[in-house]
Amino acid sequence: MRRVYLLLMSACACALVVHPVLAQVTTDSTTSFRPGEWGVGFIQGRGLIEGGVVRFSTPTRAWVVDGWATYDQVLYPGAGLFGADASSQTTSLNASIGPRWYHAQSTRLVRFVGAGLGASYLHNHSSAVTTIETNWFVGAYAEVGMLYMFSRHFGLGWRGSVVGERGEDRLSQGNGLGGTSTQNTTAYRVDVQPVQVIGTIYF
Repeated sequence: MRRVYLLLMSACACALVVHPVLAQVTTDSTTSFRPGEWGVGFIQGRGLIEGGVVRFSTPTRAWVVDGWATYDQVLYPGAGLFGADASSQTTSLNASIGPRWYHAQSTRLVRFVGAGLGASYLHNHSSAVTTIETNWFVGAYAEVGMLYMFSRHFGLGWRGSVVGERGEDRLSQGNGLGGTSTQNTTAYRVDVQPVQVIGTIYF
């Protein structure tokens, strides 16, 4: 009887100790975000790095703004008129904004889904063949992904997305006689984007 009493007392003591510890682990979980919390993220994909900003409005929802910009110039020695040097310049911009919803799978694993609007712009000018091309796309996206939280302030994972867009393309090309011909095209497209590596620093 005394042994049973001691076992019951030990069990009660363990329960009193373990309960606060579990409550603290749940409260201080690396996957628990806070309203007003910010994050700075990066996305590796399509051969370049995108940057983004995250701001939580609730513990499970955040607004995400990300994008990228590039400028490329290629020189073609002797490819121009009368053997002159020619060049090609390409400028591209891309931006998106939308909400993202987070759900903790464990104390370190978080899955998320999101949706929003995006736009892209590209301008290319080539003196080698005297062409100017400008196109832009606007549309919507949906995303799904997973993050592993290495600490309270850093997570790394993956993201996959689907994008639907409408675009306009304008191509102007010299005809060699001092005149210019222009062609306008409207296009619609739905793309399944390659899976990208995504990471975020929270503060």
